[in-house]
This record gives sequence, C-alpha cells and structure tokens, in this order.
Amino acid sequence: MANNNIFDAGIADSQGTSVVPLSPDSFDIEKYADYEAALLEKNRQFWKADSGVLVYRRFRVPEVFSYSCKDRELSLSLQLAALEKSMEYKADIANFLEPWYGIGTVAAAFGAEYEWPKGQAPGIKAPFKTIAEALEYDVVPIEHTDIGKQTLGMIEYFLEKTKGKIPLSLTDIQSPMNVASEIIDINNFFMSFIDNPEGLKKLLALISDLLIDFTKKQVHLIGDALVWPGHGFAGSKAFSGLGMSDDTIVMLSNDYYKEFAAPNMSKIGNHFGGAVFHSCGNWSDRVRFVKQIIGLKMVEEGELYGFIDSLTPISYQIQKHFPRQLKIAGQLNEKLEMGIATHKNEPLLLAILEKSINSIKDETKQNILQRWGSYKFQQSNSAAKTAWKILSPILLLGILLLISHYVLRQYNKKLKKQVQQNIEELREKDEILLQKQRMAAMGEMLSMIAHQWRQPLGAINFALMGIEVKLASGYFNLETKDGREKFLTYLEKKHQSINEYVQHLSTTTDDFRNFFNPNKSKEAVPLTSPIENALSIVQIHMEKRDIKIIKEYQTDATLPLYSNEVMQVILTLLKNAEDNFLIKKIPDPKITIKTQKINNNLMISIEDNGGGIPKDIVAKIFEPYYSTKDDKNGTGLGLYMSRIIIENHHNGNLRMKNSDGGVCFEMTFKTYFAGVN
Repeated sequence: MANNNIFDAGIADSQGTSVVPLSPDSFDIEKYADYEAALLEKNRQFWKADSGVLVYRRFRVPEVFSYSCKDRELSLSLQLAALEKSMEYKADIANFLEPWYGIGTVAAAFGAEYEWPKGQAPGIKAPFKTIAEALEYDVVPIEHTDIGKQTLGMIEYFLEKTKGKIPLSLTDIQSPMNVASEIIDINNFFMSFIDNPEGLKKLLALISDLLIDFTKKQVHLIGDALVWPGHGFAGSKAFSGLGMSDDTIVMLSNDYYKEFAAPNMSKIGNHFGGAVFHSCGNWSDRVRFVKQIIGLKMVEEGELYGFIDSLTPISYQIQKHFPRQLKIAGQLNEKLEMGIATHKNEPLLLAILEKSINSIKDETKQNILQRWGSYKFQQSNSAAKTAWKILSPILLLGILLLISHYVLRQYNKKLKKQVQQNIEELREKDEILLQKQRMAAMGEMLSMIAHQWRQPLGAINFALMGIEVKLASGYFNLETKDGREKFLTYLEKKHQSINEYVQHLSTTTDDFRNFFNPNKSKEAVPLTSPIENALSIVQIHMEKRDIKIIKEYQTDATLPLYSNEVMQVILTLLKNAEDNFLIKKIPDPKITIKTQKINNNLMISIEDNGGGIPKDIVAKIFEPYYSTKDDKNGTGLGLYMSRIIIENHHNGNLRMKNSDGGVCFEMTFKTYFAGVN
C-alpha cells in the first residue's frame, strides 16, 4: 500500500480515491449544488482574466473507470461518494459527475464492440485491417449503437437521480486520430500515413463529423448542468472548449500532426469554443510546435500583428509552411544560452564534444544557421532603435486592443441582456398561447361533458320518480313483512343503479380535472396511457356521432412524458378530425390510432378518412393563428402548440402527411431516454 509520504507507482491507479458507494437518496444534492455555485463566480473571473491560478483537486474513483462502468447505478453511487468527500478539502473548482462508458463511443459507429476483461476497463478489438475497409463500412449514427445508447441512458439516469442540479460532463471523447487507431490494425494505421494519406484524411474527416454530431446530442441532453472541457480536465460551467484524449500525438512527427491531426482538431474546436486535449505520454516537446504553427497561422490570416520566437526554429517553420506568405521583419538583441549535456560518468565523451564545438569556425556556424533560415545574421549598431521599431507598433496595437476589448465587452453585455430579455418574452408568449389554447379546449370539453352527463342525470331522475310513483300508488304493502322486504329489494336495486350513474359522473369529472392539471415533471408511463386518457373523454361523444375509433397498438413501451400535455395533443388531433368530418359530411367516418416502434423510436400515429389537407395550405397548418375553421370555431393555435409540446418539451417530432383518403399525424419520441423498456 502507498502511505501518505510515498507515491507507489506499482499500485494500479495510485491516484485513485477509495470511497464507499453512496446512494442518491443519501447524498445531499442541495448542499453540493450550493457548494458548486459558491465557486462558480471565481471560475468565471478566472476565465475572463489573462492569467491566474485556480486549485482543482480531482477525486478519481478507480472502479468508475474500469469494469464497474457497466453498472450505471454503481457508477453514480461511487461518484456521489467522491463528490461528498471532495467538499472536505479546500479547492477553487468543484468535482463533477462523468458518464464514463469506455473509450469506444465514436468507434462504435464503425461496428466496434467492447471486450470486458474481468476487473478491467472495456477494450476494443480493431474491426478493420485497412483504411479502405473502414471507408467502405456503412457507418451508423453513434446514438443508434449499443455503446451510444448506454452512454445517453447513463446521462439521463444521472440527471434524473440528481434532479439536474449536480455538474455533469460529457463522456470520455477520443480525438479523431485516436479513434482511427482503435478501428484500424495498428501497424496498417501507421503505414497509411505513407501508403494511403488521402484515405486517412477522408476517414479522419468522417470521424470528426460523427464526433461533432454525437457531442451536440450530449450537450442538448445535459443542458444547464454541463461543465467544460470534460473528462480528465478541471471542468466548470464557466469554462469552454471540448476536451479530448489524443494519445497518438506522442507518436507523430510535427509535420504529420500539422497535416493530418490539426485540421480536424480545429474543425471540432470551432463547434465547441475550442479544442482541448490531454495525452497519456510525454508530449511536452510538441507544445512549442503547436503554438508556433497556430501563431504563424494567425499572423497569416491577419488575426495577429506579429509573432515572436527563437530565430532559428521560427525561420525553419516559415520556410517549411509559409515560404511565400510570411517573412522575418527584425530581431531583438537577445541571446539564448544553449548547451549539450553528457552523463557524468562519460568525461571522455564530454572532452570530445567540447573539442569538436570549439574547432568550428564562425563562418561554418553561419553556414549551418543559413541552412535553417533564409536570414542573414548581422550585429545591430543600434539595439535600442531596432527594439523601438519593433515594440512601438506592438504597444500601439496593445492600446487599440484594450480599447476595442472594452467596447466589445460593453456591447456584448448589452447584447446578452437583450437576448435574455427576448428569450423570456418568447417563453411568456408561448405560455400565454398554451393557456389560450387550453381555454379554447375547455369550452369544447364542457360541451362534451354536459352531453355525457345528460343521460345518467336523466336516468337518476327517472329512478327517483319510479320510487315516488311506487310509494304513491301503494304498489308495495308496507303493512306486511313480505311487502316491506319487496320494497327494500326494489330500493336496493334502484340504489345500485343510481350509484353506477354517480360513479360515471365522477369519472367524467376526474378526466376533466386531470386534463387541466399541468404536469410538473415527466413521469414514466406506457405509450398508450395518454391515448386512453384522451379517449375516455371523447370516445362516447364521437361514437354518438357515428365516428368509429380503431385502435392498433403494436407496442406499449414505457417512457418519460408530460402525460397531460401529450393527451392535449391527441385531443386536438381527434377534435380536428371530428370537425372535418362534420364540415365535409364524410360518410362512415373513421379514426385509426396506432403505436409502433420504428428504427428504435416510438411513434403514435392518428389517421382519418376525412379527405386530407389541400396541398396549398399544408405548409401553413403549424403556423400560429392559422385555421381552416371559421372565426367562431377556430383559434389557430391547436397544431402550433401541439408541435411545441412534442418537439420542444419532449425532444420529439410531429409531422403530417396526406394518406389515401385522409390525413395522418405522426408523433415520434426518441428512445435513448433512460426508463424506456
């Protein structure tokens, strides 16, 4: 075991934190949310500043990043225990939850599957021998793969159990170069830099597109709980940039990295506020190269006025990558002391090197330097004058940048405030429209309820009148025991009949109340539940108008819904179909309601035989205030609000299509949410 003073690299995951699993019910969510919120402002100030230091203490539980990742409940319990422990230590950045499920997320799009060595993290066996095989493979979106579904399901589970109040990162994302090395035989992968460079570039571009698309889905799903950059980094809601693992950087030359890796890293970074990467290896010698290439590129594109670096390497980079675009404008009179080292036990080698270096003439040194650069080395007669020529435009540029930065910052603040205000106004508008549509539906509901109540109320009244007539006519001889028993039997029968009618009235009232009781949160319900709730309100009314309801349920999977909102959409579609039947006087009107599972999505479709929607108004039916009914009977909000409910509130899709003899509306719900079975 490692004690407090010795770091034992021989122990598996020496940096790991040992914890006892803590269930979500035992974890104080509000306390940790307050703890993170207290640090967030400090994170924002740091991110805005030009320099500074924040302390981050990472509490990494080894089991989370090994075999136990298969069990999302255990993974969450271990991570919650680590979060609770992290609050005992002073730090500037809060720890966060990670939906870690191995490193094969993007590779799964190419058919890669996990191998699960006991007690270890999942491994990947390369599915292809060559680049050509990978390019011929029919890739699928990551969210449709088993690994992608498990990752998104883990995110949804974490959010559900923590109420979305605990910071949560994206899953472990591998760079395009890493992914390519996972799916191609490793020997052929490195040979492809030489024998198939164009194919490798195509594969890396394809991987980048898949990575970007799946990352956007994670960002949308996590929402306000998201921290950046993610796995392996100090993460905060105040930071930006997408974190990636890029282990292959240590095995590529600078030229190969610039040609093959850098374009895709830049492409990905443009979508997520920058690209951030970590590597399991010593890549410190690449930092200078990356900075040089980026700096010179920014000068070439006019984003920087100039770039300062050591004369020899910067001249080499200009000749190599920007021979016609850039030139060295001047030099500072500064010298860098450099040397060559040998092992202390090799004095003879040191003597040989010193003698060799001292024997090199100045002219020879100049020739060597000239091979590295297209400049001529000359002693400056006026170092101060040269320095001023270089520094004066830099100082002027700095002043202009400060002024423009201040003006831009003030403008951004104003713009951000205006955007937020507009967003709030749009939300309020949608709420008002939703309420208006509900009020319109309420009038129709009251009419249907009054119609449904008429028959049972009449039956109750008839039963009471029957009792009164029997008593008045002396039908029962209450003076005899037999007459009294017959009368009591008669009363019991009538009481039972009246009670059944009252229960029917009560059920109708409950249906009405439930419809107008908005859900506070999603509930896991069968797909058919909102359909049956809607039909309990309108089916009797429609059957009395000879409208036939046909139910074809092919699935009854459970998924999280705002059930009453979906019921409102179904009622709107049913009522529109009924109105269309009456207006067009359709003979033998029918409505078919189906539930299906298609391409891993759940669907509710409602189809009628009412003649369809004219092509010239199809594009307008989902617009607010557009109605095919007269002003008296139509608000023009039903379909508009239905689309908002399905697409904005449920991340689904609502579309219509004309079918044979009618119109079909389809509601599609994605099934990667946790809880779908």
